[in-house]
Amino acid sequence: MLSLIRKKKESFIIKFVFIIIVLSFVGTIFLVWGQGSDGMGRGKGGYAATVDGTRISLEEYRNAYQRVKSMYQQIYG
Repeated sequence: MLSLIRKKKESFIIKFVFIIIVLSFVGTIFLVWGQGSDGMGRGKGGYAATVDGTRISLEEYRNAYQRVKSMYQQIYG
Protein backbone atom coordinates (compact mmCIF):
# COMPACT_ATOMS: atom_id res chain seq x y z
CA MET A 1 0.00 0.00 0.00
CA LEU A 2 2.78 2.44 0.91
CA SER A 3 4.69 1.57 -2.22
CA LEU A 4 1.60 2.41 -4.29
CA ILE A 5 1.25 5.76 -2.52
CA ARG A 6 4.95 6.49 -3.06
CA LYS A 7 4.74 5.64 -6.75
CA LYS A 8 1.64 7.80 -7.24
CA LYS A 9 2.63 10.63 -4.86
CA GLU A 10 2.17 13.24 -7.59
CA SER A 11 -1.32 11.98 -8.40
CA PHE A 12 -4.23 14.34 -7.81
CA ILE A 13 -6.27 11.53 -6.20
CA ILE A 14 -3.58 10.74 -3.60
CA LYS A 15 -3.19 14.42 -2.74
CA PHE A 16 -6.96 14.81 -2.50
CA VAL A 17 -7.30 11.81 -0.17
CA PHE A 18 -4.57 13.13 2.14
CA ILE A 19 -6.15 16.59 2.19
CA ILE A 20 -9.49 15.03 3.19
CA ILE A 21 -7.77 13.02 5.96
CA VAL A 22 -5.98 16.09 7.33
CA LEU A 23 -9.11 18.24 7.19
CA SER A 24 -11.11 15.58 9.01
CA PHE A 25 -8.58 15.53 11.87
CA VAL A 26 -8.46 19.32 12.06
CA GLY A 27 -12.26 19.55 11.87
CA THR A 28 -12.61 17.05 14.68
CA ILE A 29 -10.32 19.11 16.88
CA PHE A 30 -12.32 22.30 16.33
CA LEU A 31 -15.77 20.72 16.49
CA VAL A 32 -15.39 18.29 19.37
CA TRP A 33 -12.39 19.25 21.47
CA GLY A 34 -13.37 20.72 24.84
CA GLN A 35 -17.09 20.10 24.61
CA GLY A 36 -17.07 17.07 26.88
CA SER A 37 -20.15 14.96 27.34
CA ASP A 38 -23.17 14.73 29.63
CA GLY A 39 -23.01 18.43 30.50
CA MET A 40 -19.41 18.38 31.64
CA GLY A 41 -17.90 21.83 31.83
CA ARG A 42 -21.12 23.66 31.02
CA GLY A 43 -22.02 26.47 33.37
CA LYS A 44 -22.44 26.11 37.13
CA GLY A 45 -23.89 22.62 36.88
CA GLY A 46 -20.80 21.26 35.16
CA TYR A 47 -18.57 18.67 36.70
CA ALA A 48 -15.01 17.55 36.14
CA ALA A 49 -15.52 13.77 36.46
CA THR A 50 -17.75 11.01 37.69
CA VAL A 51 -16.20 8.37 39.95
CA ASP A 52 -18.33 5.39 40.99
CA GLY A 53 -21.46 7.43 40.29
CA THR A 54 -20.28 10.40 42.38
CA ARG A 55 -19.83 13.65 40.49
CA ILE A 56 -16.77 15.74 41.26
CA SER A 57 -17.55 19.41 40.69
CA LEU A 58 -15.23 21.67 38.78
CA GLU A 59 -14.67 23.72 41.92
CA GLU A 60 -13.63 20.63 43.93
CA TYR A 61 -11.28 19.61 41.15
CA ARG A 62 -9.72 23.06 40.89
CA ASN A 63 -9.20 23.27 44.65
CA ALA A 64 -7.57 19.83 44.79
CA TYR A 65 -5.39 20.68 41.80
CA GLN A 66 -4.23 23.95 43.40
CA ARG A 67 -3.42 22.16 46.68
CA VAL A 68 -1.29 19.54 44.93
CA LYS A 69 0.38 22.17 42.74
CA SER A 70 1.23 24.31 45.78
CA MET A 71 2.58 21.28 47.65
CA TYR A 72 4.95 20.40 44.80
CA GLN A 73 6.01 24.02 44.41
CA GLN A 74 6.97 24.11 48.09
CA ILE A 75 8.84 20.80 47.86
CA TYR A 76 10.75 21.51 44.64
CA GLY A 77 10.74 25.29 44.59
